[in-house]
Amino acid sequence: MHLKNKIKVTVYIPCYNYGNYLSRAIESVLKQTFEDWELLIFDDNSEDNTQEVISKYKHFPSVRAFKTKRIGLCKIANLAIKESRGDFLIR
Repeated sequence: MHLKNKIKVTVYIPCYNYGNYLSRAIESVLKQTFEDWELLIFDDNSEDNTQEVISKYKHFPSVRAFKTKRIGLCKIANLAIKESRGDFLIR
């Protein structure tokens, strides 16, 4: 990783119509005691309330959200690698 990166761990959540579970997944990351992290959320063009749930967390500086157009899990994983600022990446 680049020297400018100060984030140790990037957690990413890929989701498609995951609105019913997304808050719990996000809250799980937010409640960690480890502080050197970022969270990337990838909504793969959901048709449920996923965007509504994501909007509740956009004000957190460590949370970044992306909306993709049904690109699938493998391409989202590649996008997560590209967007990650952490030394480690976990889904």
